[in-house]
Amino acid sequence: MTLTPELETYAEKMRQRRRVAAHNLRAARTLQHQGDQEAARRIEKHRDARRRYGDLYPNPDRRADLLGHLDSLKATLADLESQNPLPEVSVTAAGQAIFETFKKAVVLYAALAQAARF
Repeated sequence: MTLTPELETYAEKMRQRRRVAAHNLRAARTLQHQGDQEAARRIEKHRDARRRYGDLYPNPDRRADLLGHLDSLKATLADLESQNPLPEVSVTAAGQAIFETFKKAVVLYAALAQAARF
């Protein structure tokens, strides 16, 4: 399957975010080696978040990364939708936008996973 222009743009934005995040992590490691305690705390926060939630920006070229992130999104969406009664925020415009964003992300990640090269 080939990517639509919209999906290709989305994948390229993910790649760019991954590059920026990797650059920031390398910079923090350099500062940590120089004795910066704040950098060490940021690295530990990053490791903790990654252990809990996985990568914030999965590799758009790796099917396994995308499918793992897709499973996480589906679980979060199912959890949000299964709450009885739904949270008050879900009836607001902002709450509905959150639901729609999750639903759109599920579709996007599923399409990216189908087209992934690896």
